[in-house]
Amino acid sequence: MRSLGAEIVLCPLATDTSDMTTYKNETDNEIITRVGSTCNELFMVVVNHAGRFNGGSFITGPKGDLLCQMNADPGVLTYEVPIGRISNVFHNEPPG
Repeated sequence: MRSLGAEIVLCPLATDTSDMTTYKNETDNEIITRVGSTCNELFMVVVNHAGRFNGGSFITGPKGDLLCQMNADPGVLTYEVPIGRISNVFHNEPPG
């Protein structure tokens, strides 16, 4: 996706999420998203239902890092994703 110029992917989700601040040794949507961010060198914004499911919307960075995660309560979070950082900084120090 990065080779096509993408720097951010927005992903709606409709399932229960896990707390990404605690370690668990199993594959889930959150781990797959972090790997996808890393492999594609981009930001991923995952938005999940807070009423029907347990919320937990989150943003990951181009190194798979967790930038923020909401809890189960309905709400709105404003987060400034540094678009342009990947082109200017990331390719000078690739992770692999």
